[in-house]
Amino acid sequence: MRPLFFLTTGLLLLIYINVQAQYKKSFQSRYNVGASLELLGISPLGSGNIEFMAFKRAKSFVNVQLGIGIISLPRDVFSFSQAITYNYWLNQGKNQRRKDCRPERKERRIEYFIELGVANFILAGIRPGQQLDYIFPVSGLRLHFPVNRKSVIFAKLRYMPLSNYAQQSNFGIALGTSL
Repeated sequence: MRPLFFLTTGLLLLIYINVQAQYKKSFQSRYNVGASLELLGISPLGSGNIEFMAFKRAKSFVNVQLGIGIISLPRDVFSFSQAITYNYWLNQGKNQRRKDCRPERKERRIEYFIELGVANFILAGIRPGQQLDYIFPVSGLRLHFPVNRKSVIFAKLRYMPLSNYAQQSNFGIALGTSL
């Protein structure tokens, strides 16, 4: 129980510090917070997630994801998923859009990111007082579809190679939007 407390406290502190730091930036990506639905991803059946884009740089960012899902065992059990991933912008080319927070219409195109990180999901309430915790690596492809100057729809294709949970899928897909 103690490592979970420190992990949660550390994530909340990280989010608070980054929210304060983001107010001083006037460019980079178009959003800070997003929501997504994930199928067969970190949480074995699916989950609803809140995502925070932290530590933004010109060509990369760190994404923090927190979610709640459900797993159907002999009875339905809630799962709590977390992930911290590093995302690197792949299709940079001659696109100079990152220097300006208001890109021209012709420059709004699909952005591809490679995603690498670590994920964790917790199963609570399988038996009274029992909690199962699984940590594993995550890799994948993240796509951003700009809708307008401030709004983005994103999709993620993920691969989880070393999950120790028997009902965990090795692949997942997510679809989300900026808030």
